[in-house]
Amino acid sequence: ADSILSPTDSKRARKLSILTLTIILIATTLVLVADMFLHFRIDGARTTKEFIVKSYIGFYITEYLMLMTQYQLWHLGYCVLRRLKRLNQHLQMEITDGTSDVKNKTGNINSTYAYVGGNIDTKNIGYALDSFKAGNGTLRTVSSSQKEKKEARILSDDERILKLMRAYLRLCDAVEIQNQLLGFVGAVLITGILLQLILSTYGLFVELAGSRRDVLYALMMTVWCAVHLIRLFMIVEPSHACTVESQNTKDLVCKLLCSSISEQTKVQLDAFAMALFHRKIEFFASGLAAVDRSLVTSVIGAITTYLVILLQFVKPE
Repeated sequence: ADSILSPTDSKRARKLSILTLTIILIATTLVLVADMFLHFRIDGARTTKEFIVKSYIGFYITEYLMLMTQYQLWHLGYCVLRRLKRLNQHLQMEITDGTSDVKNKTGNINSTYAYVGGNIDTKNIGYALDSFKAGNGTLRTVSSSQKEKKEARILSDDERILKLMRAYLRLCDAVEIQNQLLGFVGAVLITGILLQLILSTYGLFVELAGSRRDVLYALMMTVWCAVHLIRLFMIVEPSHACTVESQNTKDLVCKLLCSSISEQTKVQLDAFAMALFHRKIEFFASGLAAVDRSLVTSVIGAITTYLVILLQFVKPE
């Protein structure tokens, strides 16, 4: 898909990925260190620090492993989202009117062109390329890397639409492969987040309702609840954004179908619309649940149900 869409934000995406990973590692380390010192404070009088470290080191290592797996899911979803946005940019450029310099920018499917001499009709869509006539001028590729001009073949409207449809289908294939390979992992992670949220919120309510009312312990439980919610949104948000962006793709294709286009281009757009109808970009957790924002409401509802049951049958000390 990259050979068709030509993403132009690779450096920015790389920086964002590195920054996100750095923030995750630093924030997780700070939370785990604070949690360890809290256990030293609470259990230090009854047992040794070495025993506390040995008791919790496995849990802390598991937290790092789960976060790295969640980062992988986030990164894959973000990569699909970038390419969907780039696809929609190309479709939007097909909708807008052309300009006198053939409306091609860096990263466009037709590469970067410079028009030398002649006139171009700017009223037609598709970068005003259909009106180019041989002999009226020369259309050459401008290569910023090689600093030289080469003859370039101009893609027609229907060829561009076909390439964009192929790019979309490749993105659908990538999402399906991700669902097959990492769907079970995602289901395990979501289940783990649900259980940890139940335990953290239950510990917070018990501490606030009990006689001890340790402020630091209650604050730590609140931090853990926030951490687990952030972990859940790390899985959900990229998938939800991809679903929304794919809906924008459908809207743009519908707008193109309603515009003044040739019959051959309309045939390709009809095929694109059918592909959008039959091949949807959706993320699933091992086929058990759709990974979108509705999952967050389901998790919150499950936590509320379990808390009501636990608080009814377990009396806090």
